Amino acid sequence: MFWNGQTFEEPALKPVGKYRAAQAVFADSAEIDPKVIRRWLQQPRSDVFDSQAFFTKLQPLAILAPLR
Repeated sequence: MFWNGQTFEEPALKPVGKYRAAQAVFADSAEIDPKVIRRWLQQPRSDVFDSQAFFTKLQPLAILAPLR
């Protein structure tokens, strides 16, 4: 699972939860392609998820939600 995996634009990574996490599930070790895994592990180095800005932006929405 990658916390910002939805930003990777990788079809094999499926969204998880209500934020930007994504994961891949393998039933057998033969399904794992080391080149793909390496690529995924390189992505967080360049595609950094700014969680502070993301949750700050959500905060006003959370305050208004009970009013709806």
